[in-house]
Amino acid sequence: MKSGNSIKKVAKNGQICLGKDFAGQTVQVTKNPDHSITIIPVVVIPSNEQWLLKDNGIQRLNKSIEWAESHKRNTKNTQVILNQLEHKITK
Repeated sequence: MKSGNSIKKVAKNGQICLGKDFAGQTVQVTKNPDHSITIIPVVVIPSNEQWLLKDNGIQRLNKSIEWAESHKRNTKNTQVILNQLEHKITK
């Protein structure tokens, strides 16, 4: 993307074309007190995934993955639960 200034005309419906460099991107539009507008590309993170970026979330996730990879899976409890479910379904 080239840096620099360009002149754009706002259409009657209030839209402006930023060009293909911004196609498909999400942007933050800020109306400044001096009547200028700032447009900044942003990445939106769903609220249910924000924990990864807070309180060492990624480190906690990596530690959990390491633990899971280093410990043998216990299928005994899974089989007990499946048997209980099967028993309830057949009644």
